[in-house]
Amino acid sequence: GFLIYLLEKPRVNAVVKTCCRHVARLNPNPTGVSLKRRTRQRFWAMVKMFWILCALVTFMTIFRSREPFHILDRKVLRRERMFKQKQGMMYMEEHNAAHAVDLTDHIGLPIPAVYEHLREVDDLPFDVDIDVPFFWHIPRTGGTTTNDVLGACLELSLAANSGGKNHESDQELKVMELGSKQIKYVNVDTSSPGGIEHAREMSLASSGLADVVLCSRVYHATEQIFTMDNRGRMFAFFRHPVERAVSLFHFTQDTIWRRKGDITDELANISILNYFKGGMGEENWMTRFLTNERTKLLNEQDFKVAKEILRRKCLVGLLNRKHESMERFMRYFGWAVNGDEEQECLDKHMNWAWPLKHRHPEVEEGSEVWNAIQSLNQWDLKLYEYAK
Repeated sequence: GFLIYLLEKPRVNAVVKTCCRHVARLNPNPTGVSLKRRTRQRFWAMVKMFWILCALVTFMTIFRSREPFHILDRKVLRRERMFKQKQGMMYMEEHNAAHAVDLTDHIGLPIPAVYEHLREVDDLPFDVDIDVPFFWHIPRTGGTTTNDVLGACLELSLAANSGGKNHESDQELKVMELGSKQIKYVNVDTSSPGGIEHAREMSLASSGLADVVLCSRVYHATEQIFTMDNRGRMFAFFRHPVERAVSLFHFTQDTIWRRKGDITDELANISILNYFKGGMGEENWMTRFLTNERTKLLNEQDFKVAKEILRRKCLVGLLNRKHESMERFMRYFGWAVNGDEEQECLDKHMNWAWPLKHRHPEVEEGSEVWNAIQSLNQWDLKLYEYAK
């Protein structure tokens, strides 16, 4: 309105003068106030009223408008919420149909006898004087972080691969503090068959020196390290098998294959697609290690046995929910942080200081690489869905 006034001021003044002449003929001025001034005041009062009406209309339009300013009444919010829930349910139904896993067909199936050396996961409470926590380390699934959290933050004594270096011939178990973090390790190597045998010969489980055993070879560790008198209690992090396989490929290629003298240039420069299409990538690692079927062609029965082992013997954590999962492990085993320093250590490892975090190109779901890896790991994909 102000801009209109500036542009049209000459014309407005002409209108005011004309009005003044007509009003003077019809209405004498008894107050002595200039008729021109009085007419102009009335005119601008009408203009102000017009501006106020425009402002009110604009305000009401904004208030009643829903999409631009998201000022929604309850009915609209309820309709949108119901629509989103319906869309989410449709997505979940499609996802579950594509990754359907029977949750009951394995219940009651016999599992390998060696797993009697592991306590049932729901057999509570945990007796720290008899049972030994056993972390099944699935490669590229938070193993190093778990090692540091347990050893550096919670100050537990660990039986892992680090303690066995240069101690293969020791005849007596002992606890050592190693590395810059001064983590306590028992002098055994649980990463190799020979180291596991050595731990069995020295009665690691009954020694009481190891607060936690960490090992990838779940079948052999269960068979040889633990006993019916000192059983293990298994817990593990799980990660999507395709993402895990991609991470393992890039980590191995960058840290091992590309080191001079370690391996041929063929693997140092091979693409991830050719690696898995050539049959060199891992195939259903979790299912094979659980069932100890390392070479045969896996079938439905092997998968069911793997599910039953997880159901009965393993406390499950998910890498994409690592903080929540670690809290679950700590509650189960009765571990607790003592003071602000340990809490800071735990938060640091869980939230941002992820040890051995290896950056690499992501593989998009549905891509040729993704599908090549997925085709080799059908049983592990189903096992992961079951674990979730």
